[in-house]
Amino acid sequence: MKNTKTHQYLQLFDGHAHRRLERYLKSPCNYIFPDVLALYYLLKENPAAEKEDLFKKLFPKEKFNVQKIGNVLKYLNEAIENFLTQDELQKDKFLQHHLLAKMLRNENSSLYADAVLKMQRETNASHIKESSS
Repeated sequence: MKNTKTHQYLQLFDGHAHRRLERYLKSPCNYIFPDVLALYYLLKENPAAEKEDLFKKLFPKEKFNVQKIGNVLKYLNEAIENFLTQDELQKDKFLQHHLLAKMLRNENSSLYADAVLKMQRETNASHIKESSS
């Protein structure tokens, strides 16, 4: 599994980040297929495992199916990408307010105005931080 997208993603994480990713994968807010979570644990334990070996452990009664293991890997990659995106979004208040304003633009004018105001405050706060540094 070396030099795969999944391997590259998992190389990004230290012990603390792995624990946060694991909590994310197990969270009831994010439904992750049980096979995907099991694959994560297998790769965490042995990052160099081959697809055939992973398949045998995930589906011991089935013969190797490249499409099936490919789908499970794809879902794990998507879950990791979602985790990384949400993690980054939590750090960027301006982007949070921007996305909220974008969603509310045509829905509710008072909520939209509030989101734009929060965006402006966040912009002003970041300019003050930058100028004092």
